[in-house]
Amino acid sequence: MTTERTTRLVSLAAGLLVLASFSYSLLNPASRRCQTGRLGPNRRFIQENERPGQPIVVFPIFAAMALPYHYRGQNQILPAENFFEFATGASIGSAASAVKEIDHVISQIPDDAADVWLATGEACQTTQACVPLDNFVMANYTIVIEKEFYLEKLFLLRRRTP
Repeated sequence: MTTERTTRLVSLAAGLLVLASFSYSLLNPASRRCQTGRLGPNRRFIQENERPGQPIVVFPIFAAMALPYHYRGQNQILPAENFFEFATGASIGSAASAVKEIDHVISQIPDDAADVWLATGEACQTTQACVPLDNFVMANYTIVIEKEFYLEKLFLLRRRTP
């Protein structure tokens, strides 16, 4: 075999390998289900289980921007503004890293909402960033439903009565 022919054969094999890998990633539905932030399973689960008057609170805040484009339910998505206003004042992932953002999220929960959906992202499963949010939830709510998705969790919370 000549060198030119060997080069063409290797190039063709490499091209076919790249094409096959690309095609697999486009056509494999499992890869789409395992991505964080896709919101599809979350919004479907909420829509199937929600009742009127159960606002949906999302943390981290920036994740709340995408939900209105996927969610066709009857409840309000919170927060609805200030998506990028909160810089961390502590080590990223520490319990103190998202205190201001968490305080803002908590302030957005309507006082008259007996039940609230809470969607949390990867930071709450892989770091200590959500410790203040967890503490608030444990002190003020009972967890009615807890549903785990890939690096995300969804909770239906019921306000505790004094």
